Amino acid sequence: MTNKIINITLGLLLVFSQQGMAQKPEQIYSHAQVRKSNEFYTEQIALWKKETEKDKTNANAWYNYYKANRYAHASGGHDSVYARNRFQKIEGIVKEIETNIPNTFEAHFVKWANGYNNWDLLPELEKAYAINPNRWETYDGFINLYEMQRNMEKRDVFVKKLFDSEKRSPGLLNYNYNVLMSLKPNAILITAGDNDTYFAWMLQVAMGVRKDVLIVNVGLGGMKQYADNLSKELGVNLPNTEVMNYDQYASKLVKELVKNKTKRPVYAALTVGEEFIKPVEQNLYLIGLAYEYSNEPIDNIALLKKNFEKVYELDYLNHSFAKDPYETIVAVANSNYTVPMLTLYNHYKLSGDKERTLFWREKVELVARNSGNEKELSDYFKD
Repeated sequence: MTNKIINITLGLLLVFSQQGMAQKPEQIYSHAQVRKSNEFYTEQIALWKKETEKDKTNANAWYNYYKANRYAHASGGHDSVYARNRFQKIEGIVKEIETNIPNTFEAHFVKWANGYNNWDLLPELEKAYAINPNRWETYDGFINLYEMQRNMEKRDVFVKKLFDSEKRSPGLLNYNYNVLMSLKPNAILITAGDNDTYFAWMLQVAMGVRKDVLIVNVGLGGMKQYADNLSKELGVNLPNTEVMNYDQYASKLVKELVKNKTKRPVYAALTVGEEFIKPVEQNLYLIGLAYEYSNEPIDNIALLKKNFEKVYELDYLNHSFAKDPYETIVAVANSNYTVPMLTLYNHYKLSGDKERTLFWREKVELVARNSGNEKELSDYFKD
């Protein structure tokens, strides 16, 4: 029996614990690594501001003050006067940093980072790297640059540096390993953000896992240089956001990729937004932690069983034997196991296999506990 995508609405929301009033400034980590509430970042703005006033040459204080403001903006919404004012304030902070700590790693890096991949600011990234080549913050920018150019040799130098840095996450490497292992040979995998892209590249470059898979990140994919280079490589005409709006780009990306003349199968990671999935959902089949595109019907239940019961490494969901700097983000990523696990649960329940039904119920409950979605799941099982 063939089953297409099974829509199960669970309201899988990331629940952040409320932060109490901080007594001292705390190190602000990358938003892709640790996410806090908007209230936390707002409190930290005031605390780090005081540190910059105590010593206007304190580079660490300025750097954390900038990040607190940036992540307060990112977590506070973008459709209000408040948000616009916050963005203007961040631009002012960058200028303050240039004035107070010029020619430092932090000054050059925040100028680059605040440009949001404005390649005219590449010299700022290069200057920051020259000052301290061991700071991992610069690596993402170089990876993006060389990926857009399709210069794999130079890109992989920085992918390896990222793998060897403190940014490496055992949990996200495990998650992305399972994503990659879902796919047919020479697949194209569409990804959405940092944590479903950089860690997959790390696995390919540093560990030799599924190097045959071409990973296409939707953020980079919208850039003309990258779209043009991939179009030549795949024999397609990929859209980009320099000639059309984001919604138009999203609606066309998958449709164009599946036309590739290399006949590579196309998959979309479960992390990819609905705007990319919706236009082709009638041709997408849930096969694990990704959707497979196919013009012909697929027995996706058989593929789910194969991936989850014979291919995936799932022990890390039960036990973590290493400290993970991305602990809370890993829990959120792991919530993507919920729908495919529930699909298996329902399959075995319908077939009358009580042992496997109980097994998958316990697995999905474990995922829900770790990701803070116990209530949503308990409500599902009540129905």
